[in-house]
Amino acid sequence: MLLHESHFLFQSPLAPGRYVSEGRNDDWIKSESSLRCNTKAIEDNARVTCGNLISECIVVGNGRPNPILVVEPGTDMDHQKLRNEIIRKTRQFHSRRYLHERITSPKMVIVVPRSSLPRTATKGNIRRKAVEEQYKTQIDTIFSKS
Repeated sequence: MLLHESHFLFQSPLAPGRYVSEGRNDDWIKSESSLRCNTKAIEDNARVTCGNLISECIVVGNGRPNPILVVEPGTDMDHQKLRNEIIRKTRQFHSRRYLHERITSPKMVIVVPRSSLPRTATKGNIRRKAVEEQYKTQIDTIFSKS
């Protein structure tokens, strides 16, 4: 991978002078093993496969063994049932990811109240670092039981 000065990541060239964009630098987190995890790909997949179950989501887990998916529910389904359903619907996607990028257990999904994820004042984007800080205790608990 190559880090471009505009903070976009690119894959190796398909042809001389041509690269494939892999999103913004802040769409990636580093795992515990210092390998990078493409959070945007995981979030996009969750929105597509679980669009009827979630209203919004974000992936966190900087410095952790695996990422954690934090979701605002789009349904009144029981939270444990919702976590199980999200894992079921995203299983095929995660089976093709590197081990450090996989979300394979319902315990790796945190369900939070609707409209509770911290957002930027200007565009309303979810603030990844703020979510990580806000739910640090829950994330610590997830990995202490591993």
